[in-house]
Amino acid sequence: MLQNLESDIQNKWAIPANNTVSPSVVDNIKQNNKSSPKNDSNIPEVQDNQNNKIQDFNPNIQNLTNELENNSNIPIQVNLPNELYNQSQHQQKQHMQMSYHDIICDHLFQCFTHSIYTDLKIRFQGGIIQDTTFFLHKIICIRSPLLAQLISETEASQMNLRYPVLDIVLPINDMNITAKGLSIALGHLYSSYAHHHLLNVENVNSAEHSALLRSVLASAHFLRLPDLCNIAANLIYNNINRNTVLDYCHFVNQPNFITRYDEFSKNIYDCVYNCLCKNVVKELTELNRQDIWQDREGQGYKRLIELFSELPFEWMKKVVESKDFIIPSEIDRYYFAKELISLRAQKQSPVVIGEENVVLAFGISKNSNITILRKSPKPATGSQERKVWKYMDK
Repeated sequence: MLQNLESDIQNKWAIPANNTVSPSVVDNIKQNNKSSPKNDSNIPEVQDNQNNKIQDFNPNIQNLTNELENNSNIPIQVNLPNELYNQSQHQQKQHMQMSYHDIICDHLFQCFTHSIYTDLKIRFQGGIIQDTTFFLHKIICIRSPLLAQLISETEASQMNLRYPVLDIVLPINDMNITAKGLSIALGHLYSSYAHHHLLNVENVNSAEHSALLRSVLASAHFLRLPDLCNIAANLIYNNINRNTVLDYCHFVNQPNFITRYDEFSKNIYDCVYNCLCKNVVKELTELNRQDIWQDREGQGYKRLIELFSELPFEWMKKVVESKDFIIPSEIDRYYFAKELISLRAQKQSPVVIGEENVVLAFGISKNSNITILRKSPKPATGSQERKVWKYMDK
């Protein structure tokens, strides 16, 4: 009965009987043995090659690099598609080029992204993230001075208690911190792969990318990671342009911003000011291939007016009145300010509070010969009393 079953299986699946091999395999064996005659002395070599191929399933082991290079000329005995085989070879070369440090970092980062063997649970609460939880590893998170202190204090308070996972609740007051920014900052503790995500801006909206950079800076500063703060800040400096400067202007206009992120706050503030005074005009001039001040009906001039109409009053006044603002003459500055204020009044933008006006007066300000004023709105009591505020640089 077993013999009949075996015969049926061989007939159904075309399995060769009597331990014969298929012609394709025979051809492969003949091809492999052309350079050396078949004898018993070759058996150990074949076994070594098979062992090497088994080990090749873990290409991250640095000690196998030489063996892989030595065996790279062995003919392939499996009929793989050329594309699949080439892809496999490319991946092997990439793994061989990885250093041992890279392999360890890759392993740690995989443990972070997949939450493997975690012994720390941190719940971030507050800000705009409300309640976000990360499962992490204490031995890695102590790289952050803030987390190291919290872990030490929590373990000291729970000395007589044995929990498999340490649970910490961490309040957040910075509205610039997002869950994605925190994820990149925490991932930076494990390896550099996390912040490399910031450099990949393909198919990413410029506003979303600039918001992510600001969030990473805020998150890194919160976790006391100066190296990541430097990386994020340098990317922000280069990211401030005519398309993103408005968002960064609102960013630096937040209360107490100038002292919030140490020296990075002032550097970002200066970059925003420089972009509004100089770079925006230069970018629009290059884009339109002509001086935007020579054609007030041109697209470049209209874009400049549109951008400035969205600025907070303090920034609009500071830039337009500044000697650093690129403009041909004081008369051009005066007419630009009048047209700008008129557009702001028409749009009824939320940044416009009260009545704005511009006066041309020589000798009043050290910056320029125009002064932009804003009248406070009428009191709700119906009183006719109004105050005129002058924003003058000291």
